[in-house]
Amino acid sequence: MADINELLNKQREERGADKWQPDAGDILEGILTKTGWYDGGEYDPSLWLIIKDMEDDTSVRVYCPTVLKNQVNEEAPAIGSGVAIRYEGRVTAEKSGRKYHDYTLALVPDKDGAVLRDHAYWKENGVYRGPEAANAAASDDDSGDDGGFF
Repeated sequence: MADINELLNKQREERGADKWQPDAGDILEGILTKTGWYDGGEYDPSLWLIIKDMEDDTSVRVYCPTVLKNQVNEEAPAIGSGVAIRYEGRVTAEKSGRKYHDYTLALVPDKDGAVLRDHAYWKENGVYRGPEAANAAASDDDSGDDGGFF
């Protein structure tokens, strides 16, 4: 059985994780430990990820705009898998001329060279659950669950 203090400390660290605010070219490499939804009201609900940084052993909350959300959906990282995210900066779309924040996501192989994916997790809890699911996750926040699954 796990040490209860260790479990509680981990939960506290994840809930208090600072928001990742990268500059163009910044890379975050770590372990995906939790996911959830944030509904700020003005925009569509946002997916967020908790990544435990491999360099300094702290947890960081990464909010996923559409570009990053699409890559999470494609790559389907498993909870506990290694991920690397690079912020490419603010770029302009060729066709529409609209500016957006660009990211690149890669899954990091484990020590045996395996890449951990979990398509079933993302199908059920995933990227495009819609506002109803985000609102359900937000109401779970009141009970102490931030919509994550770990």
